[in-house]
Amino acid sequence: MTPILRAVNRIGPRQEWVARCECGFETRGTEDQVVPALQKHAVESHNMKVTREQVLARALRV
Repeated sequence: MTPILRAVNRIGPRQEWVARCECGFETRGTEDQVVPALQKHAVESHNMKVTREQVLARALRV
């Protein structure tokens, strides 16, 4: 089964990116922090590669 990355929307004064994997892994930070963190998680935990575009399509800017 391929995990599905889900975005989590949180309201706050800071603008950051948040993305969560179906397995419960969550990463937040700047775009340049969230993308490689989620890519690393996808490879190490699920043996799959995701592109920058795929990460950003699922992540939310909050």
